Amino acid sequence: MPMTRTRTCSRRQASLRSRSGMTDQDRAPELQNHVLDGCNPDDLYKTMMSERTELVKARRESEDNLVKTIIQLSATLIVLISGFVTQTSVKIYYSGMWILAASLFSMVIALCCGLSEHIFSSKAYFAQQMLVEKFYTKQINEFSEPYANKWVRRFQAWAFFSFVTSLVILSIFAFSQTREKIHEQQSAPAAATTTSSPAASTPATAIAGTIQ
Repeated sequence: MPMTRTRTCSRRQASLRSRSGMTDQDRAPELQNHVLDGCNPDDLYKTMMSERTELVKARRESEDNLVKTIIQLSATLIVLISGFVTQTSVKIYYSGMWILAASLFSMVIALCCGLSEHIFSSKAYFAQQMLVEKFYTKQINEFSEPYANKWVRRFQAWAFFSFVTSLVILSIFAFSQTREKIHEQQSAPAAATTTSSPAASTPATAIAGTIQ
């Protein structure tokens, strides 16, 4: 009976490694005199799978929430910036228009990547569901990672990178606008002084001509 449990546990561990993409080379060596020595392998496996399921669920929820937040913020910023440009009376300098356009473009990329991540995530969940059904109906002996999972991770990274890039570019746009405004305010008094100098000298010239 212990031999049967050991074989069953070994099969389950092999199945778990195949589902997680772990190979025998990646597997850490077993420790000697472990605190779990002597425990029932079936109970250990059930406990491990229960805790692993909760951790995987929490990780997936965290990733989904991150992508949802990026989608919501990107869409909101695109609408707000577009409305600000078309309806505001604030002067937008020419040097900042290209910076603002780059920021909007990066936000659009982040939005598209976030939506694409949701599409491929749905496909990956469906593929994993089919693998589980085939495994427990004894149509396959091991799990393999669905191809859609690779695109899910890629779109997650692209969405995050594009969103952060758009925020950095938007900050550069704000700095550029502030610098141009300060430069314009500093140039205005100098131009007014230059313009008023000939007018101020005109009466003096007229008086000098009268005296002569």
